[in-house]
Amino acid sequence: MTRSPDADAHLWPSPSQRLLLCAALGEPAAAVDAFANWRASIDPNAAFGWDALCLLPLAYDNLRRLGVHDEPMERMKGVYRKTFVETNRLFHETRPVLEQLANEGIELLLLKGAPLSFSYYGNLALRPMSDVDFVVRTTQVADAVRVLEAHGWRGDYVADDVSLRFRHAIRFTRDDGRELDLHWRVLIESRDDASTDFFWQHTVPCSFLGIHARQLDPTALIVHTVLHGVRWNTVTPVRWIPDALLVLRTRGSEVDWNAVLAFATRRKVTFRLGLGLSFLAKEFDAPIPADVIRAVTQRGPTVAERLENMTLLVDPVRFLGPVGNTLWIALDYSRGPGYGGVIAYLAEFPNYLAFRWYLSNRREVLPYVFRRLVRRLTRRA
Repeated sequence: MTRSPDADAHLWPSPSQRLLLCAALGEPAAAVDAFANWRASIDPNAAFGWDALCLLPLAYDNLRRLGVHDEPMERMKGVYRKTFVETNRLFHETRPVLEQLANEGIELLLLKGAPLSFSYYGNLALRPMSDVDFVVRTTQVADAVRVLEAHGWRGDYVADDVSLRFRHAIRFTRDDGRELDLHWRVLIESRDDASTDFFWQHTVPCSFLGIHARQLDPTALIVHTVLHGVRWNTVTPVRWIPDALLVLRTRGSEVDWNAVLAFATRRKVTFRLGLGLSFLAKEFDAPIPADVIRAVTQRGPTVAERLENMTLLVDPVRFLGPVGNTLWIALDYSRGPGYGGVIAYLAEFPNYLAFRWYLSNRREVLPYVFRRLVRRLTRRA
């Protein structure tokens, strides 16, 4: 493994977040010490930012059980209660449309926070979230969109053939600000049917406020949680860490590590999966078999992975300049399903560029490139 967990900002937790994570997830003595160090490093009168808010309920719950009563526990208690109320409101206000989707025979696969809250955390105060994510079969996307729109939800994009080919999800919002994410692919970087089938094959039944649905089993959940979390973002992704640890600590014995490694190898994401699993094992002594850690850390990244990591593990624009965004676009297109040979691959690329640049059709691509080139040359002149 060549990359240090501290190598990239906005990829791994900040020092402050590491203290909060330890306060929430560490052994009793270590948790209390981490909380004391975190408390000493903050302004007790300043507002909490999202980087702390997403961890405070879990930290508060752990510290409360350990008998900690120091400041700012009262403020953390307020965040804990507020999260409980907001999550309950989110679930109950999105329940009607999810129930209608289920009643119309649309199979629902719940992702991220909602199934984790019910099946792993067991307390709606512990896992802050702002939306509900769910996956439907590709063949049922049109029906799902119809139901959502009938209930007053509006999508950011039209669910046409182009979106189905090049996107993995569409965000739907309501006038009151509520959000739902409709997925037909589980991972951003896996738009092929085989990858999606892997996740559907690794599901188990679950209930969302009495609605029959499905959720990922521990094997697929570890894959999704780590790969979704280990990527650069303007806001450091951190919720994946307690999510993954909770799965491993409660149902780690059910993880089929051979299936995890096979999927990572097939999808060429072994290196990034290894970064996440190694972090969990090193920082939190996560119960991951030693041979699995060796398998994902000793296998060097392929050329495709190295290129992809240049856009996923750092800010591509800052790291590579204008080339970074272009490289990201090319790699994102390459992650899609098989295009039936080089000619078909190249022929489809203009359609993808039109989609990525919000153009009406592929005929606008060349004029758009020409206009951008002229603007850039003019600025330099």
